[in-house]
Amino acid sequence: MQRYVCLMRAGHPLAAGDFSMEAFMAATHAVVVAKATGHGIVEEQLARAGIDRPVRLQLPHFAAVPYIISESDLVVTVTDKFAEATRRRFGLAVREHPLPFPEIPINLFWHRRYHRDAGNRWLRGLLFAMFAE
Repeated sequence: MQRYVCLMRAGHPLAAGDFSMEAFMAATHAVVVAKATGHGIVEEQLARAGIDRPVRLQLPHFAAVPYIISESDLVVTVTDKFAEATRRRFGLAVREHPLPFPEIPINLFWHRRYHRDAGNRWLRGLLFAMFAE
């Protein structure tokens, strides 16, 4: 299971102290618009809760997120696993999201034909280790 958190540079004004919904809504945001990833739940939940925030940057994928966030005052909503994987290397701060999101299950599927395949087993093991709780 994964949960959503807010990621920002370590020196961001919201990296310490109060991180209320009002502070979240007043901050400038980057948004990852990654199709077919399930990340759209973020925008759906925020819209459903009537939460509007200034979005200054839309990104098509997660690869550039830590580079941009570490050099700006933008806040981005990402999964906790992504945040932990990038936090130290890029000098980022992780804050609990002020809006409670449902936890997200992570599933891995493969065809039974490849169940015993050595390469497939290696990849599955690697992914399980990365996303294990």
